[in-house]
Amino acid sequence: MRTERGFAAIFLIFILFIQTFLTASAFVSAQGTEQENITFPVVIWPLNGSFKVIPYHVNGCILYRGNRTLGYTINSTSAVFVKGNIYVNCKNVTGTSIIIKGENSKTENNYTTTTIMSSIYMNTPFPAVEELRSRNLTIEYDYYNESYALVKVTFSNLTVSPDIGWAFGSFDPAQYGWPREIKLSFLVNRDNGDSYLLDNGSKRYVGNLPLLMPQFDIMNYLHSAVKNAQAFVQQVKENPWVIENIINKAKMSSGYNASEIISNATLNFTHRIFSVKGIYLGLPIKLAAEGNGSSVYAPPVNFSMPLPLPWVNISRIQSNDTVEAIIEYIKTGDTRALKDEIRHTLYWKYLPYLSTNHFIATYIPPRPGDILVLPLSKKYEEQLNASYILFYITPSSGQYLHVKYDPRVLNPQKAEEDWKRYGSCVPLIESDLFESLSNFMNDALTTGRINQTKLDNVYLTVKGDVAKCLGQNASEDTSPSGKAIGGAAPSTSSPKNSPSAQNTGEKKGHGICGPAFIVPLALIPVCVWRKRK
Repeated sequence: MRTERGFAAIFLIFILFIQTFLTASAFVSAQGTEQENITFPVVIWPLNGSFKVIPYHVNGCILYRGNRTLGYTINSTSAVFVKGNIYVNCKNVTGTSIIIKGENSKTENNYTTTTIMSSIYMNTPFPAVEELRSRNLTIEYDYYNESYALVKVTFSNLTVSPDIGWAFGSFDPAQYGWPREIKLSFLVNRDNGDSYLLDNGSKRYVGNLPLLMPQFDIMNYLHSAVKNAQAFVQQVKENPWVIENIINKAKMSSGYNASEIISNATLNFTHRIFSVKGIYLGLPIKLAAEGNGSSVYAPPVNFSMPLPLPWVNISRIQSNDTVEAIIEYIKTGDTRALKDEIRHTLYWKYLPYLSTNHFIATYIPPRPGDILVLPLSKKYEEQLNASYILFYITPSSGQYLHVKYDPRVLNPQKAEEDWKRYGSCVPLIESDLFESLSNFMNDALTTGRINQTKLDNVYLTVKGDVAKCLGQNASEDTSPSGKAIGGAAPSTSSPKNSPSAQNTGEKKGHGICGPAFIVPLALIPVCVWRKRK
């Protein structure tokens, strides 16, 4: 049994390493491919109520791509090029309509160049979504009172995207009815992370704002693990059947399968106790501990909008069929073969306009490479016809990001130093927690009953390890059965000491300490076991 526990502890450390590596990889892949030496503004996409990007609506035929090369033939004495202006959103067209406008030639140094001009009309929508660019993103962390912080986000120096600006001749958002500046303010409970969007005298509950979660401070992060362990012990005492079900399933298995069920349950309990989760805009988010601080992630959300883009098949531009069609047109003036080749060369390609591995992936405070979603106040909802904005701080837009903070609310330098100082404790405490849980679970498997002392030791192990790591008392409550306060998933009760304002959209629910925390875990080992049989 001792050998198995030692192996289990080593296995846990290995899993934690792999998990950290995968999280970092997913985060990097969400950053885009801009070159570091090229400055690029902060990109902003308005989203609808379903978190989808919004196609830009236009009226009438719009020139989308001008003077595109669609075919050519070259020899030692002459060259012929087929050029096309591509129009989209042409409602009176079925499919694709092509008009050959004629050709013009010029000769220099006994070499003749001929250009055949065409216009291509498509009934596909304008292939761009609403998009803004900002060259000044300011995030301010202000002290409001002892209980609350005020987080202000300002996007200024706004322009529209090149797709829209070049097509319509203006990069000024006001020309499209959009704001030239976006200012959003959030009131954040400094103890449990409850956050509210301030909107013209009212406030709207949004959940745990990723810009400021209390556990970004490693001391709060470790204390939350203590409180989660305390809550776990209490939940098992109140719902012993959860553990009993796992034990019974293990007993119905044999040998390796039984051990795997216990190990998987233990690993899942460890992750739940040491995780910081919350709800933001109705979506689950998770705070992950990293070597240089904490990051907030949300699971992937399909916010892309596939749009048909006019696409040129490069391989057909100089194919034999295209060359023959060009020659036939030059000789006879017959446009049928040339139009057919243009149709084959030009096609619609449906592409998702936006895609990343994470809907939210940000440090606290944000850094270049981060991506985040914010709700909009009513003023901007009406102007943008959107509910949210998704913004991406490209890796090369660091010069446009400005973070201001009151040290009473946020001190990034100290937080990073503390993570470097105490961060190495995290995998060690998790390993001890895993071993303590293994002792508890294996004892229950052997004896068929829940040993209260071994159960209490789960909480006491985390509490003691955190105290040793920080060199202080981990919690004022020394009782494993004490009620956890301010756990990893904060409550959503009305804020105290908040400004006088109308409270709208406030929600209540259970966090990690509620009934939803432990019950689903009883099913996880069985699911994993069934998949692997």
